Amino acid sequence: MHRSVAVDKIMKRTLERPAVAWLMALLWASLAFYLLLMPGDNAIVSDTSHAFGGTVLTDAIGHVILFGVWTGLVYRVFVFYLPRPKAFYATLGTILVLGTCIELTQSLVPERGAAVLDLSANWLGALLFAGYERLQGQTDLL
Repeated sequence: MHRSVAVDKIMKRTLERPAVAWLMALLWASLAFYLLLMPGDNAIVSDTSHAFGGTVLTDAIGHVILFGVWTGLVYRVFVFYLPRPKAFYATLGTILVLGTCIELTQSLVPERGAAVLDLSANWLGALLFAGYERLQGQTDLL
């Protein structure tokens, strides 16, 4: 039992380091860019979509999850450099702009296209994180 407490302390200290936050955010961003900007006939993209049902709705749910997690990871980076309210708004602005740019860029990718549903799902993921953060009361928005 003492060992798990020690491991918990080590994990907590590790996760509170800026380099770890950056690494996690950049790895997730790489995954997002790969899944969202590879041609639609790419086996990994296609298989991932089909694994979750391969419908427009399941793809939108994937966008919500992808962008919700990404928002949380970017926020963890920003709080190291900005006061929480500014980090909160900077994160939302960054992710909403990235989600829009990625969706517009998809129209240039073979077998892909921009979709209002996907853009809305990107934004919803970011806003769900914002709502969660606000409900936790950890960010005073003023």
